[in-house]
Amino acid sequence: STAAWLAAGQHISRREAGRQVRLAADLHTRYERVRAALATGRLSLEQAQVIVTALDRLPGCVSVEQRCDAEGWLVEQAQVFGPDELRVLGRRVFEVIDPDGAEAEEGRLLEAEERAARARARLWMQRVGDGSTRGGFSLPDAQADMLKIALDALVSPRRPLPGDETPALVDPDLDQSRLPYDQRLGRAFGELIEHLPVDRLPQSGRSTPRMVIEIDYQRLISGLGAATLSSGTRISAGEARRLACNSGLLPMVLGGDSVVLDLGREQRLFDHHQRIALGRTQHGCIADGCDRPPAWCEAHHCAPWSTGGRTDLDNAVLLCGWHHHLIHDTGWTARLAPDGIPELIPPSNVDPTQPPIRHRRFRRRTQA
Repeated sequence: STAAWLAAGQHISRREAGRQVRLAADLHTRYERVRAALATGRLSLEQAQVIVTALDRLPGCVSVEQRCDAEGWLVEQAQVFGPDELRVLGRRVFEVIDPDGAEAEEGRLLEAEERAARARARLWMQRVGDGSTRGGFSLPDAQADMLKIALDALVSPRRPLPGDETPALVDPDLDQSRLPYDQRLGRAFGELIEHLPVDRLPQSGRSTPRMVIEIDYQRLISGLGAATLSSGTRISAGEARRLACNSGLLPMVLGGDSVVLDLGREQRLFDHHQRIALGRTQHGCIADGCDRPPAWCEAHHCAPWSTGGRTDLDNAVLLCGWHHHLIHDTGWTARLAPDGIPELIPPSNVDPTQPPIRHRRFRRRTQA
């Protein structure tokens, strides 16, 4: 084929060769001004493709004269703007040739694009086999923007309180500011998924869709070994203990003969009113320097629920997802001091003296 011949001769991809062949066919019979500008070097190949795409998108009601005006205007703009800026101008070219009808036409065009985007909506996931899953998706722009806003909010750097330059309490492995942006977005996506309100999802039969964690009682107590999700995925016992704090998961604790010892969450989870009270007293994640608000925090048992810790306010602290990992994975502990202020205590390998660390919002209160 012509595309294959061009790809081999110019050392370009088959996809790019196909685009160039289609462009050549368009310019052979139409768009004389684009063809002339491309031939004389006034347009790059990519600019020409952008202009042709914009002109092809014009509605059938556009006259030949208006189409020529649009073509000439875009060729002129290409002398100033690159392909990206030209693409934006191309979407608004109808305003140049018919200012009065531009808004109505844009509305019709956007409706058609939205219908097509919904029809093309896709999501795929594939297990890699190394504890991770790869995937991709196609979404309408509006939903993609909503997702982007939520993820950007989660990857924003932790903000210190005004006038306080004390370093934030951040484990190097969990400090997002040191990671590439795409990796920070990936971690934020995981955090977003963990906070999905599963109780508001459509029910399957009469039950709410909920992931079950199956774990042996001794492994739950020790934090060593492995647990199994209802999907069949194996996770570490430490991760199971952390996820057990999440209302989106249901722990199934087994005895020595795989007998179910406990299946439920009422006595395990802090209820809505308790979470409101924690939000009013702790104001968000208690790790120093972290700015996660109460709505994005998980209520953590200072004395673990798995070892008999009570689901009471005097045994609870708020932790964001990142610092919840810190507590469960690296030996940090949380407690409420005698004055009721929550504190984090580092493991001895971080600081042999193990001084209790309070969020600066509480230090300001005690200093007042």
